[in-house]
Amino acid sequence: MYQILNNNHQRRNESVPIVFFLNLVLLVAAGSLIGVGTGILSDESKGIDRFTSTSLGAFALTMGIITILLILLGAYTDEPTFSCLRVIIFILLIILGSLALAAVSNNDGDVHHVVKKVFEEYVNDQNDNDKRMVVDTIQQNFKCCGVEGPHYWISSGFEKYPFSCYESIFDKNTLYENGCVSVFQKTIIPKIIAVAVISITWGFVEVSDLK
Repeated sequence: MYQILNNNHQRRNESVPIVFFLNLVLLVAAGSLIGVGTGILSDESKGIDRFTSTSLGAFALTMGIITILLILLGAYTDEPTFSCLRVIIFILLIILGSLALAAVSNNDGDVHHVVKKVFEEYVNDQNDNDKRMVVDTIQQNFKCCGVEGPHYWISSGFEKYPFSCYESIFDKNTLYENGCVSVFQKTIIPKIIAVAVISITWGFVEVSDLK
């Protein structure tokens, strides 16, 4: 890896220590996007569908992998081709960052809508075991109860809370007090903000030394 990065800098006739450090930072950023993207995908798989039109987790993961490949291929491509690839990466990163910012700015309504939809599907069809399992999975994984709190179930006509609202079904004092909307927001929004910051910052760094 060191030799590949070093070849990139020597080929571009630039200061090896400075640009090597730059590419090393980009490599770390790519790894960060892969990590954050994987985390978002993990949260999305816990029973709640993604609340953006495009899966930011998958996009971030893909961008991280593509950029690592770009760094590896940089030592074996000519300067015009390499510069063109970097511009494409820049554009994709800005798109990813913009999608992340849009998701954060609209998260209150979008997250509430998605979570409420999942719960209402079960409330309206309580005999559907698959829908019940989805709700139980969400409440157990995110340690939450109801859309905005335990009162959701009583107001929806239930005489008692689902077992998944409790940390332990043998102890009724372990009821989760937080609603799933707020818990999901606290879990996934910081990761989306990280995607936005990394993508936009990294995107401009990627093209900062193009001539």
